[in-house]
Amino acid sequence: MADSEETRSARFTRRAHALSGVIGGVLILIAAFGGIWGLVGGFFDGDGPDSATPGASRSASVAPASPPTGPAAGDAPVEIPDDPAELVVPAPLRGTWTGTAYHTDKRTDRYALKITLTATKGKGATVGTYRHDVLDSDGTWCAGKLKLVGSQPEDLELEMERTSGTARALGGPSCAVHTEVHLRMLPDGRAAYTYGTHLGANFTATLARR
Repeated sequence: MADSEETRSARFTRRAHALSGVIGGVLILIAAFGGIWGLVGGFFDGDGPDSATPGASRSASVAPASPPTGPAAGDAPVEIPDDPAELVVPAPLRGTWTGTAYHTDKRTDRYALKITLTATKGKGATVGTYRHDVLDSDGTWCAGKLKLVGSQPEDLELEMERTSGTARALGGPSCAVHTEVHLRMLPDGRAAYTYGTHLGANFTATLARR
């Protein structure tokens, strides 16, 4: 017997309700899966419950610390004053130095040398005294003042200004009225000495601290 119109309508309604239930269940599953995925993804991206900065990516770059700049401790450079008034004899060269100076060409020409240096400041200032006693002579000598021309940590440029001496010494090569002098500290604690003009050294010596 053919189904009545009412029976067919009831059957269609039941099927529609069943299909709606299935679709609803699928949607619920999809929503639940999305929530779980979000929690898992947040955990690996730093969004877990213990994360202090939600939304921060684990792959976010962190700026590296800048390397230290400037000289290492103990390697600080020695400052050389630009002000001529602040020039001074470096500490390693202060005191009294003695030795024998020899002529660069005539090794038979020599004199005993004594230099005393102080800590007086200022370019052109008198920072010490000197005395030359010509060896193999009859007591020839000359003496004078030392004026500061230039200064480095272990290097000193001076001008000798003769103020006294025997008559014979006044015209000799080791007793010029004005002469350039350089002193430089050596690794063994002695000082290298050169005496001469801008044309070159006339006498050299290795001095020891007295």
